[in-house]
Amino acid sequence: MANKNDDYEISLIDNETDARLCAELLSKEFATNNPFSIFLRNSAEEIFDTWFWPAITRILNEKLAFLIRDRSTNEIIATIFACDLFLLWQKNPYDDSTPASDDADGDFYHEMANRFIRQDLNQELKPNMVLYITAIGT
Repeated sequence: MANKNDDYEISLIDNETDARLCAELLSKEFATNNPFSIFLRNSAEEIFDTWFWPAITRILNEKLAFLIRDRSTNEIIATIFACDLFLLWQKNPYDDSTPASDDADGDFYHEMANRFIRQDLNQELKPNMVLYITAIGT
């Protein structure tokens, strides 16, 4: 899947090399520009190891992760990771009886998704109903 623009290519992330490069790009972006990550003083390496690399490897087979590559340099300049919220919830259901983890931002996002599903959605969550955008970065 490619864009007709001659300068940039939009592609599905379909291999581990591109997945790793995109996870690294997002990790650096979040470590330096995401207020929550800055507040928690998370390094790019911590964000990569605890969030982006596990996330992309878990959702890669859903074919909802994309990159934008500069054709002249072959550099990845942007990426987006998304997944089916139903599948994510089946694998990682929210349980408010469990203690908080060491991953404060992960706990926060998990709780917000739970609130959306339980309070805002107003119907049973089904497959392919909600696209959950995990992260976008440039």
